[in-house]
Amino acid sequence: MDDREFLEGYRASDFELLSVAVDAAIFGVEVEAPEDPVRRLDTPRLKLLLVRRTEPPFKGSWSLPGGFLGPGESLEEAVSRVILNKTGLADLYLEQLYTFGDPGRDPRCRVVSCAYMALLDRTPLPPRDPSAGEAAWFSVALDEGRALLTLGSPAEDLDVPLAAETMPAGRIVRRSWSASAPSPMAFDHADMALAAVSRLRSKIDWTDLAFTLMPEKFTLSHLMAVYEAILGSKLLAPAFRKKMAGKIEPTGELAAPRKFRPAMMYRYCGSHTDPRKSLSHKGFRD
Repeated sequence: MDDREFLEGYRASDFELLSVAVDAAIFGVEVEAPEDPVRRLDTPRLKLLLVRRTEPPFKGSWSLPGGFLGPGESLEEAVSRVILNKTGLADLYLEQLYTFGDPGRDPRCRVVSCAYMALLDRTPLPPRDPSAGEAAWFSVALDEGRALLTLGSPAEDLDVPLAAETMPAGRIVRRSWSASAPSPMAFDHADMALAAVSRLRSKIDWTDLAFTLMPEKFTLSHLMAVYEAILGSKLLAPAFRKKMAGKIEPTGELAAPRKFRPAMMYRYCGSHTDPRKSLSHKGFRD
């Protein structure tokens, strides 16, 4: 039997119907002004963009921006369309994260979702269609000691209890976290958010991914604070300064003056290009 004969007798209806969706974990960094601007610096906070669902299932719950794959669309085209329609954002760094295919992840039908991680250097949202529903930035705090992922906004907090999982992988045993049921987020989006935070944490050590979250010009202390916000831990300034050698260069400008000596402003120069243009959905190119 050749391909033509096989396709003539092939009936897709003989198999279970399957839908494909795309979802995006969009991260930004928001700089919060200190209560005492004389003695304390601005504090960058890692933020995750969530949207409130306006229709069942999970109506009223927070979720990642997502939607179904359209006819003739590639996955990248679909996720870019969904992000634009639901958040008004475009031209983001996108990286394919993971495929989520648990049979019970969507109560409507069997849906496999391809999740993406997106990064941008700003948190204010552009004007958007009110019919798209509410969208808000939530601060991200992952506490593995307490097994808790906390997503917080001025209006409410979403606490996601975590469960540790171990899985043999050849000669080693891999340990990972997953959201415990029930989750305060729609579908399995808490697991997607957790996977995105873990991916971001792991990649900033060996890529220049963090610079996609930075403005064009920044101080060294601001950059280090962004790394600390992502990693969830404090860094040693001398070691961090050494790590950044060859990746940043001084601009010759000083930060806005305060009560103390203004800091030098830097810019990214690791690849001598804007990292937003040197990164693709396949990851950072060394």
